[in-house]
Amino acid sequence: MDENNFQDSKTIPLKILVVSQKGGVGKSTLSANFSAYCGKVLKKKTLLLDCDPHASASSWLNALKPENVEVKHHLINDFTAQRWYISMRNVIRKNLQGSDLLVCDLTWTKSMSAEFVKEFDLIIIPTSVSLIEIDATNIFIEENLKRSAKPNTLPDLLICPSQVINDELKSNPFDSRTFKFPFLLLPPIPSDPQVRSLFENGYTFESEDFIASSFKKVFKSILQA
Repeated sequence: MDENNFQDSKTIPLKILVVSQKGGVGKSTLSANFSAYCGKVLKKKTLLLDCDPHASASSWLNALKPENVEVKHHLINDFTAQRWYISMRNVIRKNLQGSDLLVCDLTWTKSMSAEFVKEFDLIIIPTSVSLIEIDATNIFIEENLKRSAKPNTLPDLLICPSQVINDELKSNPFDSRTFKFPFLLLPPIPSDPQVRSLFENGYTFESEDFIASSFKKVFKSILQA
């Protein structure tokens, strides 16, 4: 599929949720740079909705101001599950107009409602590839994202191996674990100190060849999904 044709209808934006239950797995790096890639390279009108308290993704893009990308940092302080869900659903729906693509960066907490994920077409979950973290990701999806989802109502699930070191690239630890849900495995994002140095200074897809190539593979796989 041509990545420039990921949206056939001008009236229905592609909605992507990038979510994890913990920090340090590259969630905001992925959200910020994927949004910038869609706006700057693919020329798609992209909205990054940053719902993370640390606002790393929105800080990154606000410093660089990529073309065709609108950035909003939005927090809802009422963490009663149902009221949080209703408030966030309204935020998503009010911000769709005029966009080709919406990317939501979210750190999940147990007080959030699993109903929220149904607002999206794709869910991307970055995770490290240690067996402990993979098992934790499996439990997170089972206990939260699937908790109230009816059959065939959960958006397509994409798991992204992130912060992967060279030795971990030699095998696929996901083969040794059994998941009770269908998912697509994205290409791995390597751990590289230069990525941290790019924060508010540049984009991963315009950096050194190896870093740029790795992130572009992930971005293209997301759009092909």
